[in-house]
Amino acid sequence: MTGPGQAIYSATKAAVIMMSEALADEVAPFGIQVTAVGPSGVRTDFLDDRSMKRPQKQLPEYQVVRQTMAGLAQLNHNQSGDPELVGQAIITLAQMEEMPRRLYLGNWSLGALQQKIGTLVEEINRNVALSQSIDWPVE
Repeated sequence: MTGPGQAIYSATKAAVIMMSEALADEVAPFGIQVTAVGPSGVRTDFLDDRSMKRPQKQLPEYQVVRQTMAGLAQLNHNQSGDPELVGQAIITLAQMEEMPRRLYLGNWSLGALQQKIGTLVEEINRNVALSQSIDWPVE
């Protein structure tokens, strides 16, 4: 999921998902399966100052980013995901006969994705005519 101040982070996550899905198709003939795993926040040191750098100069226009960073600071070491349970879920995934292309772990991750999908479907459906307007007429 994206949010203010997370553009690069979100872009790298999207790249991993797209790369994983393309790779899954490429290596399927060899019997290899690929899954992109998207966990909710996991209680680690990821949000600590040594892992996440904050800008020294803060512009007033970036209030929404400061709010996001403050929220992340409060979340630090309070994330819902248990690192050991994430590891166990990945072991279970690796033992599956038919692995999913994507696996979202944790209630937050799963709920956020389900909400995002619903929002995307609504937005796409509102703009069907414009989306279809660029094709050559069918004869």
